[in-house]
Amino acid sequence: MKKQLITKKTNIGKILKKYPQTKEVFQKYGLHCIDCSLAEIETLEQGLESHMIDKKTIEQIIKEANIIIKK
Repeated sequence: MKKQLITKKTNIGKILKKYPQTKEVFQKYGLHCIDCSLAEIETLEQGLESHMIDKKTIEQIIKEANIIIKK
């Protein structure tokens, strides 16, 4: 069975519950509020954009997180 990878539309809270090892990647890029209540309702894209992270960097973060998930 192939692991489902995260996308920019994946909910932050769900990512962290299913793949807690991704927390390091998010924090590396300045997303430190991943434990706040908004993480339960925001998508990864919404959370990153609210921290002024550009689309190119968002794609890089998703790529790095998916690499960690595959390990």
